[in-house]
Order: sequence, then C-alpha cells, then structure tokens
Amino acid sequence: ENKESGEDSAKKSSEGKSAAGVQARGALLAPLERGGLSYYGTFGYPELKVGFREGMDGFELGAELGFDYTLTDLWLVASGRGSLWKNARRDFSLEGQLGAFGSFGARGLEDRNRPGQGLRLGLLGTFTHGFDLPLLFTATAKIPLEIPLSSTGLLRFGLLLGAGIELPPTDVFVVSLSFEVGPMLWRQYGGVSYFKLGYDIAVGLGFRLF
Repeated sequence: ENKESGEDSAKKSSEGKSAAGVQARGALLAPLERGGLSYYGTFGYPELKVGFREGMDGFELGAELGFDYTLTDLWLVASGRGSLWKNARRDFSLEGQLGAFGSFGARGLEDRNRPGQGLRLGLLGTFTHGFDLPLLFTATAKIPLEIPLSSTGLLRFGLLLGAGIELPPTDVFVVSLSFEVGPMLWRQYGGVSYFKLGYDIAVGLGFRLF
C-alpha cells in the first residue's frame, strides 16, 4: 500500500508539473542546448531581423538578416557562440559576428547619413539566468562595428548594454522582449566624427524546431 501510495504521489506530481507549464527554452536571446534548432524574427526600433540558430556541443552557429529602416541599412551576418561558463541555471557565453552591409543613405532621421557598403562585425557577451517559472533572463554587452569599404558611407562603432526576457507560451514557440542602449561613434568617410546615443528595442517570436 505504501509503495502504491508513493507511485500515485509521483504520478500526481508529474502531472501537476506538466499542467503548470512548459520548461523555458531559448530561441532568440539565450544560448541553445546541444541539438536545439530555432528560427526567429524580431520587430523593433530601429531594426527588423530574421535568422536561425543551431546548438552544438558547447557552442552554436547561426545567421541573421537585418534591416535598419531609419538608415535604410541592410545587412547579413554569420555568427558563432560558445559557452565560457555554465551550470544548471546560469550561462555566460561569447558570440562573434561577421558579414556585410549595404546602406541606401536615407537622411530622413539622420541628415549626415550616406550610401555605402562594407563589413559588419560584432562581439556579444551574454549572461543568462533561468528561473523556476518558464522564464529566461539575459543581460548583454554588445560591440557593433560597421566599416565602409566604398568611397562613401558611415563608420559606426559602439558599446551597447542591455537586457531581455524569453517566455515559452508553448513547447515550440518562444516570445521575447529586449532592449540595448549605449554610446555610438559615427565617422563620415574623410569627414567629421561624432557620438550619438545608440539603442535597440525589440519584440520577437521564435520557433523551436528541435
């Protein structure tokens, strides 16, 4: 009778855990576990993004296509991220990005913008903490860099600090909310250098294929 009672309690506990909700899994911001594969899209200010990520053993690979509609700046990058330290709840990872950009030079919101093409690079450090609730919190430090290789264009370099959360409403879909803010150095080709406040606010939807 005691054995049956214990089995019934374990079964009820398992059912209760299942009913309480799904476990938090990253798709947009937090690192992916080995075998994880996600596709995602984000909408925010000043960028729109789509991409995919695939988790390996201790690292992940991905690609991202983005468009800054305030500068009419289109870019594509490949990325790689590796975990430097982690335990059951926390993870600290470092990500590098390499790709290209092309700007149409719209001046509606930035009168010093110029058309140009070149390299887009990035370095991103991410700290992730998982909670008992289906919730992942991330804190980020990002160094974006755009280097024009054409005779016109803007060099952009900065340091953005931010945070975000990921919530899984189902076991395959993940929603996110994130923001980044910090100083950005802009330099016109053969011209003036100046600083601006850079920021990025975005909501996203990710789909976990695995």
